[in-house]
Amino acid sequence: LKLDQEGSDRDALHQWVRLLLRFMGSKSRRGAPTDELRDKKALAKVQRHLALLLGYADQAFNIPPYKLRTSTVFHAFISHVADVLDRNPPMGSCILHQTLMVLQVCASPQRYANDCQAPNFTLRLLEPQVRHHWLNTLIIILYKVAVIVFESEITHETLLVVCERDNSQLTG
Repeated sequence: LKLDQEGSDRDALHQWVRLLLRFMGSKSRRGAPTDELRDKKALAKVQRHLALLLGYADQAFNIPPYKLRTSTVFHAFISHVADVLDRNPPMGSCILHQTLMVLQVCASPQRYANDCQAPNFTLRLLEPQVRHHWLNTLIIILYKVAVIVFESEITHETLLVVCERDNSQLTG
């Protein structure tokens, strides 16, 4: 699948990502017998597939931030990831790192995926509706998702700097 689809393919890709996230956001029925090994394998496949669709592999994005912001997969992901984080915290913690990376990279003005210069992150690069989803996702991460991993704390600081910088630009 390509990141930039057109017409009905674009709609199908958006629906596919939405269904993946809906699957991840739904909790298993309480009291129902579960096969943990099978569930973990299914989860790993879903996570891997979602990462590849987003252009994320080997702990890095292989597409530039501006292409990520215009991709169908990104729009579907950013629109629905907050529901996964909110409704299914164990699953949310599984995709937390990937989600934080998406939030960070989409606010980057860098022209290339591997650009080494320090970017000036800004939410102004995002469309208003996407900015709303970005902020909603960040709020859920900050107030609902328990973060233990040190690397995620550094990413939280980066995301907060993005918000602070945008706020100072809007008021200044």
